[in-house]
Amino acid sequence: MIDNAGFEFICDLCLVDFLLGRAFGNQVYLHLKPHPTFVSDAMIKDVLYTRDFYYKVAILKFNLWERD
Repeated sequence: MIDNAGFEFICDLCLVDFLLGRAFGNQVYLHLKPHPTFVSDAMIKDVLYTRDFYYKVAILKFNLWERD
């Protein structure tokens, strides 16, 4: 269960990356809230936004690395 957005959410995603990267499983289910009960509750849109953000950062870094 992903409860809070922000730093705790990033830590949850790091745990997912570790579990998938070390072959502890081939999929991880993230249980998110469809709407916030509290201001800091993580929702599906937070996962999608964060995924897209880190994807763009990775592409940018790769493109800069290719130029060197």
